[in-house]
Amino acid sequence: MFERIYDYHNLYDAYIKARKQKRYRGEVLQFSYALEENLITLQKELIWKTYKVGAYRPFVIYEPKKRQIVALPFRDRVVQHALNAVIEPMFERRMIHDSYACRVGKGTHQATRRVAYFLGKPGNYYGYRIWSRNKLIKKQSLDRMRKKARAWRHGKISDGRFLASLGSWMGHSADTASHPGQPASSISQIYEQGGRP
Repeated sequence: MFERIYDYHNLYDAYIKARKQKRYRGEVLQFSYALEENLITLQKELIWKTYKVGAYRPFVIYEPKKRQIVALPFRDRVVQHALNAVIEPMFERRMIHDSYACRVGKGTHQATRRVAYFLGKPGNYYGYRIWSRNKLIKKQSLDRMRKKARAWRHGKISDGRFLASLGSWMGHSADTASHPGQPASSISQIYEQGGRP
């Protein structure tokens, strides 16, 4: 399974996905200039286990409100897409229907339509059941959900190298003291919070 992550074709496909709508940004152009060399370097780092996740870059966005976001360097996003391409099909089968973050064919608009559907159903007394479910989810600690997800994925994936690389992605987060932004990695969003442990 781990070999599929560093397969050259998988890394190239990951590069194509990572550059989508960003191909004229400086770091993307720089990576693309020596594309084959950069992909082979990433491949060697993954094979020899010398790959390290780079530092997050903080920036501020103003829509829909002002907030600080952090982003990975482009080369790390390529590896993230390569890892996601291997693991997503396996986890997708286990995802609950009403999980919409970072999933193909789902998103904000689908989630909004689904909430509207539930609010309009008879017996939802002005959204009381949805509110109480939300309250229940808030009470469950994020740490507890992460422990459940970690135990679940260890039961489903037997390749130790794959688990180690996945663990390094899950454990790698921004320094929240200096960068309070949410690292919006599709891997951490889907596989720590969205699955059914």
